Formats: sequence, C-alpha cells, structure tokens
Amino acid sequence: YETAISRREKSADDLKGVVERLEQNIQDLNGKLEEARTQARGRTGALEAQWSRHTQELKQAFLRKERDLTRKFEGRLAELLAEYKSLHADHNELVESKKDVEAELQFVKKEKYESESKLQALRTITEGELKKLRTELARERLRWTKEILPQNLGVIMREVEFLYEQNQSDVAQVRGMRRIIALVGRYLGQLLPKGTVDLRIFVDSDDVDEGGALWRALHCGFGGLENIKNASEDKQARLDKMEETMESMIQRLAFEEARSEQLERLLSTANLSRLRMGEDFRMRVDADKSMLRRAEEKDSLRQILLDKLALTFGTIDSGFRRLDFNGSGKVCLHELQMFSDRLGLCSETLSDIFFRLDRGRKGYLTRSDLLEDS
Repeated sequence: YETAISRREKSADDLKGVVERLEQNIQDLNGKLEEARTQARGRTGALEAQWSRHTQELKQAFLRKERDLTRKFEGRLAELLAEYKSLHADHNELVESKKDVEAELQFVKKEKYESESKLQALRTITEGELKKLRTELARERLRWTKEILPQNLGVIMREVEFLYEQNQSDVAQVRGMRRIIALVGRYLGQLLPKGTVDLRIFVDSDDVDEGGALWRALHCGFGGLENIKNASEDKQARLDKMEETMESMIQRLAFEEARSEQLERLLSTANLSRLRMGEDFRMRVDADKSMLRRAEEKDSLRQILLDKLALTFGTIDSGFRRLDFNGSGKVCLHELQMFSDRLGLCSETLSDIFFRLDRGRKGYLTRSDLLEDS
C-alpha cells in the first residue's frame, strides 16, 4: 500500500512537473503569440501606410491623366468647332459665289440675247439699206448711162470735132484732142458695161498721162460726172461704216459667248464639287476653296499678272508697253495670249485674268485696269 502510495505521489509529482512545463510552454507560446501579434500589428500598419501611399499616388496620377485628357479633348473639340465654323463659312461663301456666278451668267445670257437681237435688227436694217443703196446706185448708173452720158458725150464729141476741124494745121492741138478722146474712151471702157458705147472711135496709140488730163477732160466734157462720183463715194463710205459696225457687233458677240462659256465652266465646276460633298468632305472643301479663289479673287489674279510682268520685263509699265505693241493703249485677249510663253501662264489662265479684269465688257484692258487697287 505504501509502495502504491509512493508511486502515486511520484506520479502526481511527475504530473505536476508536466503541468508546470505545460504551463511554462503555454506562457512561452503566449509570449511568442503576443510578440507575433505585435509584429503583425507593425507589419499591418506598414502595409496600410504603403497601401495608403500607393492609393494617393494612383489617385494623383489618375487626376493628372484625367486633367491631361480633358485638356486635350477640350483643345481638340475647340479645333473641331473652329474647323467646322470655317468649313461652314466656306460653304456659305461658296453658296454666295454660286449665286453670284449664276446671276452673272443670267446677266451675260440676257446680254447675249439682247446683242443677238440687236445684231439681227442691225443685219436686217443693213441688208435693207444695202438693197436700197444698190437699187439707187443701179438706177443712178442706168440714168447716167442712158441720159447724161450720151448728152455729154455728144457735146464733147462735137466740141472735139469742131476743134479738130479748126486746128488741123496745128499738130500739137490735134494730138491733144486725140489724147483727150483716148482718155475718155479708156475711162468709159472701165466704167460702163461692155457693149454700151462703141469704143472704137476712141482708139489712140499715143501714150497718155492719166494723172490730171483724164479728170480735166471729164470735168470739161461731163459736167455732172464729179457729183455722181462723189455721191457714189459717200454711199460706199456709208456701206463701209455699216460693215465695220457689223464687224464690231460680231466681235462683241464672240466676246460675250466666250465669257458665257467661261462662266458655265465655273458653274459646272462648282456643281461638281458640291455633289462630292457627302463622299469626301475635306476634299470637297479644298476643291471649293480653290474654285472660289479662281472665281472671286480678282485682286489675286491681277497681282499674278503684275508680278509676271515685273519679273519678265523689269517693270509693270515696260511690260504693258510690250503687250501694247501697236501703241493704242489697249491690250486685247489675243495680244495677251501671244505672250503666254514669256509670262509662264497658260492661255486658259490668261483668259480668266482677262475676263475677270475686264469688268466693263470693253473687250480690251487698259493700264488703269491693271493698276486698279494695286
């Protein structure tokens, strides 16, 4: 029994020692746990501080990026708005230019129609006047041939025969009379239709001077011949003047037709550019701008021509004098196109410059037209 009790006590002591060791281990573990907790709390604070720092940096980077993107977006939006306004203004200018070109085309067509009407009326009047003058001239020629010429011819022939009979002994007088007769015959041969007068009586082999003797003889023999000649010359002058007027009207009509074709080409170019608006907006705007510059910038065209004249001939005045080679102070389109190679401009460009600067529809350019507002 005592042995069992001692064993039990020993076992109890052992258990007590085990319990103490366990308690000591528990305390050690609690200390380590507390230390681990303390370390974990420090690590967590560092991580939280690092996370907070990274969060702030990310927020600042995001805000900077947002500000940059907002600034870029606003700048691009402003550029697009400005470009849109510019394109809209260009479109409005193009529409106005189209209206101006159409109005000018209508005016030119109307003026062309009026010119054609005036030309037709002038042709009608001229043809009637020509017919009237030809009829009057034929009637006067017939009257002169049938009435006046035979009478005066008989008078002069009787006078010549009388002088010939009275002065047969004077050889000089005879030769003078024969020369007068020969002159009258030659003139009548050129003036009258064949077969009207028998010219054999005027045949003479002497060489005569037709400078003054012819008109003196005719003036002496035919009293009314000079008046008839002057009347014929006046009628011929009137006919020449009418023909010159018709020629100027025809040139004016050709100028207006060329101007109408030029305006129609500009209008067709504007319509073609406007049809491509939906396909390529920017390309259409560039084409419209170039067409608008060609159609409206008269000062630019004038400046181009002035620069070419100054570059080619030294000064503008000397260049204009070279263009105006006939010294009339007027330069026509064909005279301007003759210097196409020298000026380095094609004929179509020179035509555009000429028609744009010739606002008065004169058909020519003067020095004041070139230097206006320059």
